[in-house]
Amino acid sequence: MITLFSQVTDKGSKQHNTVIKNDIKETVKSDQKITTTTTGQSKKKIMIAEDTEYNYLLLEAILKEDYQLVRAVNGIEAVKFHQSENPDIILMDIKMPELDGLQATEKIRETDKSTPIIAVTAYAFDGDIDRAISLGCTDYLTKPVNTKKLKQILNKYLA
Repeated sequence: MITLFSQVTDKGSKQHNTVIKNDIKETVKSDQKITTTTTGQSKKKIMIAEDTEYNYLLLEAILKEDYQLVRAVNGIEAVKFHQSENPDIILMDIKMPELDGLQATEKIRETDKSTPIIAVTAYAFDGDIDRAISLGCTDYLTKPVNTKKLKQILNKYLA
């Protein structure tokens, strides 16, 4: 079971998120820019482009045992980390600061037509999904992310 708590301090700028997984407590500061969980070279690498801390922490809790994870907190970082980290698959939040997920996907597709990019979005109308696919996304997931559907998509594209 995963429980996520968020707390904003009165002192202003920093938010701390606490994740409790099987009675193990972890605290992550929100100013953290990239998180890599390295658990072996043989594991597939997933870049998670997600600006919202608790959304990233949920994906991390689901995936970190089986995959190497790299995080980008905005579209500019997603493009940069795609080049430097060479992920096997990208989970791309659509609504991000500086460069949204669809713009980042277009930039990535200028040089890489093959890496699967999965749009992760709360906007699940047919037109939104069609637009994401037409701009280069391989597939999509809706928020809140369904663990079973996430694993099915990863198995489909990483097998």
